[in-house]
Amino acid sequence: MTNLHPYNRIAIEEIAVRNETARHMIAGFSAEMPALADFWRHLDTALADNLALSVEVTRLNAEL
Repeated sequence: MTNLHPYNRIAIEEIAVRNETARHMIAGFSAEMPALADFWRHLDTALADNLALSVEVTRLNAEL
């Protein structure tokens, strides 16, 4: 039978950790290269959206 839920909680948590690490890196780059602040802010917002999506997927998975 095909696995109907291929994404388990551990994978989502790993994704969230990598996402948070990337956000910390962006904060460091932003501090060192303030001329690119708009660029860094755009990337950070996209990563924050991914984190929100992870939380929603986890919540929906718990409802199943």
